[in-house]
Amino acid sequence: MPRKYTDGPASITVFDDDVRAALDTLGKGLPGLIIRETEKELLPIMAAAAANWPVRYKRSRNSRGSFRFFSVIQGNRLQMGIENTATDFRGKGYAWFVRYSRRDRASLQRELQAVEGIAREAQDYASGIEARGVYQYKFVTKARELAEGKGLELPPLGRTRSPRGLMRLYREKLFTTHGLGAERRVTAGRSIWAAMVRKPGRKASTRLVDRLQSEITALARGE
Repeated sequence: MPRKYTDGPASITVFDDDVRAALDTLGKGLPGLIIRETEKELLPIMAAAAANWPVRYKRSRNSRGSFRFFSVIQGNRLQMGIENTATDFRGKGYAWFVRYSRRDRASLQRELQAVEGIAREAQDYASGIEARGVYQYKFVTKARELAEGKGLELPPLGRTRSPRGLMRLYREKLFTTHGLGAERRVTAGRSIWAAMVRKPGRKASTRLVDRLQSEITALARGE
């Protein structure tokens, strides 16, 4: 990231790449080594997070495509990590606030199975009625009655008159509310960033520090 320093009419723009190159010269290549080794640990985490980012793309403000590895100079510190540059309509970070659905996939599947049973029972109830309009009314009315008995709320069914049509509408309703659901119950409602980036990133940093302890110590001492 470039930074501009001004003193009266004179100014100079300094780029972090140039600073890192200078540090590499002074530090006998250690800063560059640490950045490269950090990239080796973090890039697979970043790639996995981008590939599995569980949001609907059209509503995610391109958060799936906004991951990047960064290394910057902050004062006397060399900082590296993963960031997501997507922002919401207010210009604030978006990815951090994305959370898994409060429902896990297994619970959504159980609910779909229950609704499928309701649809088939409603079809059986209305079978034998020849008038299309009467059949559709009986089918929808019975389906809603059965759903209410199980504490479920069906979406507007319009002219739906088959279990297949009812299931399509109910799946759309669940997806609109919960997406695909959290893969596991333990992650339901949790921050996706914490689960996919922060937690594995902390584990990676521990491995990295253990592996480069002597190099980091030498750099800190200015050796």
